[in-house]
Amino acid sequence: MASMMRFSSVVPVPSAEPDSVSRCMPVTLITGFLGSGKSSLINRMMHDAPNRRFGIIVNEFGEVPLESQIIQAQRGDIIEFSNGCMCCVARNDLMRAVRMLSRRDDGFDHLIVEASGLSDPVPVAQSFLAEPERFSVETVICVIDAEHYLENREQFPVAQTQLAFADVALITKWSGATAADASVLDAAINAVQPAIPIVRLAPDTPPSLYLDDHRDHLANSTRPIARAQRRATGVHQVLPHCTVGSDRPVDSARFRRFLEELPSGLVRGKGVVFFDGKDGHRYKAILQIVGARRDLDAVRWRKGETRRTDLLFIGEGIDPADVQRRFEDCVVTRTPARNGAV
Repeated sequence: MASMMRFSSVVPVPSAEPDSVSRCMPVTLITGFLGSGKSSLINRMMHDAPNRRFGIIVNEFGEVPLESQIIQAQRGDIIEFSNGCMCCVARNDLMRAVRMLSRRDDGFDHLIVEASGLSDPVPVAQSFLAEPERFSVETVICVIDAEHYLENREQFPVAQTQLAFADVALITKWSGATAADASVLDAAINAVQPAIPIVRLAPDTPPSLYLDDHRDHLANSTRPIARAQRRATGVHQVLPHCTVGSDRPVDSARFRRFLEELPSGLVRGKGVVFFDGKDGHRYKAILQIVGARRDLDAVRWRKGETRRTDLLFIGEGIDPADVQRRFEDCVVTRTPARNGAV
């Protein structure tokens, strides 16, 4: 990928393999194109399966650890959730991140790995398939955005590759679709993989449909992820991207104009916004951009969390210098009364 993942460890990594991962660890691999809802699915998994202790590894695109802020946790290489689950931010070496999690005394009993939205999941899966005595790849989930998949698959071949090697297609953002829309989408999915189970994620969807083992729908020899073992290399999509950020608050009106002026070729945007004013010090805004859709959701800052803005934009026609200049126009230049970690 054009943006290499960087790993910045705050926990020493032992040179030898730890003894704490001695049994066969079940692994769920989540793939899907940019903005399909992978991080939201991870939040849903933790909520819907409170009796499981998850180890979670998320990819970071670029230099700023945004995924670990969007997934409901604080920033850091090892993130501890209130339900006992742990999340490791992987920016370089996947198996190194696994070792970091596995050396924890409290441990976990199920590993969730989120593949980057622009990457082929096959090389990720191969890392675990190469060690069958330690890991069992239970389910490969491809998250499909019902609103944008048909368009994305035409522009970005990796979107179809992600589906081709999945065990289950999990449809998100489908509530506004008509029966005809659903039929067209199902046909497009079946054209890539005729036998794949299709699950539409809804509030009452039982977790067994997207979390448990879906290998039984195919014989092991024809399972998509089994075919991955015969692939020497994976593919990835390369798109321009840029990151912007500031520890000063942002003016809300100017920021909304900034969003309106982003390049038309923008595919994905995401991050955390520190707005000016009393509400901005109480709540961080989670920005999600997928195509023409722009969402800003307010979430309380956690105790000790640094108030700042960090944003990532991916797509055609991005001029990093221009985006940086326009963003700086949104930043309030006076010194805020309550900035920094509180």
